[in-house]
Amino acid sequence: MGSHCVYVSTSGIFCTHHLGFKMKIVKNITNKLFKPKTRLDKVANILNSIKNLDLNVLDTDELSKFEQSFGITLPEDYRNYINKISNGGDGLLYGFLTLEESIEVTRRFGKGLPDDIFSTEFPHVSSYNPAEDSYWEELSDQVSRKEISYEDYISEYRYVNAGTLPIFSGGCGTFVRLVITGPSRGQIWGDDEHNDNGYVPVEKDFITWIEKFLQRRGLKNS
Repeated sequence: MGSHCVYVSTSGIFCTHHLGFKMKIVKNITNKLFKPKTRLDKVANILNSIKNLDLNVLDTDELSKFEQSFGITLPEDYRNYINKISNGGDGLLYGFLTLEESIEVTRRFGKGLPDDIFSTEFPHVSSYNPAEDSYWEELSDQVSRKEISYEDYISEYRYVNAGTLPIFSGGCGTFVRLVITGPSRGQIWGDDEHNDNGYVPVEKDFITWIEKFLQRRGLKNS
């Protein structure tokens, strides 16, 4: 058939005069078989390449149980990260909290764990500092005047960061939080409430935050 190329497809036999057509088909098949890695895949490759880094993931059943218990669904990038790459960590990942530790930090903040603590929307879209909010100042004054009990104050104040999950401890009472409900859902916020500096948006999503976390340690995605 000379320079003709014959192909067999599901629809029959056809041919072409151009060898380039054959190469295009091969390239298309190759692209489908070897899709470019996702950003999360690249993060996984970096972490898996580090010697002596102990990575443990969270069982899918445990993850689903948490979400069902509190009536929420974690943002997809973070959910996949703790389910497929690492739930907490040590060494390079020191400071990352396991989901169990995140729940315990939330419990300690308000001396309890209401069923709606994660499903209650985090309402903020810009920096917010409770120490500068007159509402909490007035509520504190009511405690001083014995108009309400300290327990009543705490039971309300503990919702100041409701709708967020602490995922990283920076020490000295600071945390990195993932917003899981509300208008800023999926965003990463800094929490320095313990030092009266409030809450500040840091990154648009978890994957961007952890990429930069690794970059600051000299580890870049390839």
